[in-house]
Amino acid sequence: MKKICSLVLACVLSAGMFVGLTGCGDKDDKKGNNTVMNELEIGEGIHIDNTTPGSEFIISQGADTEYVIAISATATNNEMKAAGVVQNFFLEATGQTLDIKDETALSSSDKVISVGNTQRGLSAGVAFDASELTDSGFVIKTVGDGVYINGGNNGICYAAYELLNRLFGMEYYAEYCYFIEKNVTQLKLQNFDIKERPDFEFRNPAMGYITRTDDAYLRDAWKLSSGGVMYNYGAQHNTFMFLPPATYKEEHPLWYSPNEDGWKPGQGIPAQLCYTRDIDGLTDEFMKKFKEVVLANPNYEIFSIVNQDNVDWCECDSCKALAAQYTLDANKPVETAGYIRFLNKVAMRINEDEDVKATGRTIRICGMAYHRTENAPSKYDEATGKYVPMDETVKLDSRVCMQYAPRNADYYVAFDEWGRLGRNVPYYENLQMWSAITNEMLLWTYNQNFQCYMGMYDNFNSMQRNYQLMYKYNGMYIFDQGQWDNRNATAWNVLKGYLSSKLAWNVRVDYQALIDGFFDNYFGAASDVMKEVFYDTRAHYAYKYSNGKLDGARQAVNTTDFWPSNLLDSMLAKIDSAYAAIEPLKASDGVLYEKIKDRITLESISYRYMRLELYVTLYTDGELAKERLAFKNDCIKVRVSLEKEVKSVDLLWERWGI
Repeated sequence: MKKICSLVLACVLSAGMFVGLTGCGDKDDKKGNNTVMNELEIGEGIHIDNTTPGSEFIISQGADTEYVIAISATATNNEMKAAGVVQNFFLEATGQTLDIKDETALSSSDKVISVGNTQRGLSAGVAFDASELTDSGFVIKTVGDGVYINGGNNGICYAAYELLNRLFGMEYYAEYCYFIEKNVTQLKLQNFDIKERPDFEFRNPAMGYITRTDDAYLRDAWKLSSGGVMYNYGAQHNTFMFLPPATYKEEHPLWYSPNEDGWKPGQGIPAQLCYTRDIDGLTDEFMKKFKEVVLANPNYEIFSIVNQDNVDWCECDSCKALAAQYTLDANKPVETAGYIRFLNKVAMRINEDEDVKATGRTIRICGMAYHRTENAPSKYDEATGKYVPMDETVKLDSRVCMQYAPRNADYYVAFDEWGRLGRNVPYYENLQMWSAITNEMLLWTYNQNFQCYMGMYDNFNSMQRNYQLMYKYNGMYIFDQGQWDNRNATAWNVLKGYLSSKLAWNVRVDYQALIDGFFDNYFGAASDVMKEVFYDTRAHYAYKYSNGKLDGARQAVNTTDFWPSNLLDSMLAKIDSAYAAIEPLKASDGVLYEKIKDRITLESISYRYMRLELYVTLYTDGELAKERLAFKNDCIKVRVSLEKEVKSVDLLWERWGI
């Protein structure tokens, strides 16, 4: 059985076809066959491909195809959408339209590409097992002269794009940037035998330039999902939304910590709930509100119960005593036992409720290992060489999962590397310790410098290894937080979004091939020089890191010490060369020229910002005003809307006086 290691695969097409491109670069090599395994033992996942070449033709010698797209008479919205995706891009690649027909209107001799849960597909033995492949998984199989694709609610759309990848090498890279073969006049049917399930069941696109994209197909093509977790009342930190202190504290003071929220001094707001003094009374009242939320959101099965967003915990005597029982190292206090027992109790009670049972759902609870709840009540077992629960009472119920947020890790290197000053040691330990007491881990990681959106945050070294580690240690959800609030992002974040989407689907991909394919398709003739800019920047970061000038966390890099002016000048000169490289495209394809020009401009924003912000003395007053105005206009054009987290570029224009 052959295991495929990427969904970016070369298609089996006959020689003599003409290559076409939509919205991307114009270099010759547009596709990659990515089949690299990392040395880390991470299991195989479900990425199975037993496809072999076929003899049947979908299109032969340019003649009209005999194939149609078959759908069920009761096709779902997503099945209809998937059928439309296949039809749309088949037309773009071949110039031919595949009719979409209700299968009841077809004869048994009609040649079909069957989309979704059709009777014809079931008769051919092509069934989809959601329990094995999850909502995002899919199958593609050839039976006789028919092609059958089926999948979960989201998976059917992913299956459509995978089929197009196999037929025409189609691959999305960014907004309005994808490769597809064109002018295809001869197309052989492959004997497809593909089964796919993403490594991370839920893949939340935590980047504003993805979630706010104008490209209707982008989210499907990137194989992202909605995340799957119901953050109750629309907030990640919600315990006080269930039990607001203003409502309950006076009558039930034991439900709240005696110490106040240290980030809100003098306001009388408790730090957290107390999970030890009146846990039965607290749980009874909590369940009333929680049940309402569960019943009001029938499309969710995972619901969050997350502590308040501060660095405090309950400091009553009983909470301190409980923490002491589980703390083996004074430098690493474990204060989560009461929280875990509460989550387990809620999971048991909500799933025993008759009204909830009637919905047919198994409700899962999501806690969060964050700030004072980061450390897990686990211990290292010398005999097995693994972490184990400290006792059975702190092992998470099978219906409880934990979202781990290593917020201060050194992301310049992987979790299992020390990092600067050993920063990553406790975070890697926690990853293993939590995985020892829960079968499902949700991960909230960070890939951005929130103090400066204009500067690159270089976690390109660690991305793949970290994704592999998170998958190895029971990861089923990933929220890799980037510029979640920005309309578009400079400093190589578009590339990062692409890599994130591919790694979340399959952590074994050929990472370097993905980067090379992105540059070739995204920048076209300017690929080589833009790659130089990218690697020169990364080499500079490596130098700073090795000399202790970069700590690998989320420090601001917009300083003259970090960015010498001559280096910025070198980068900007290469960007000018990139513009020159695409100049011939202006005459041959003006639309594509403008797209690639804007992509180059987007990356130029980072370096221009540093020079215009840090080196004003290098300009005359007139030059500075002119360059800053041009910079502003380009930010507007390419939709860069923030200077740093929640800080609009409008504040920058005010500071610059433009």
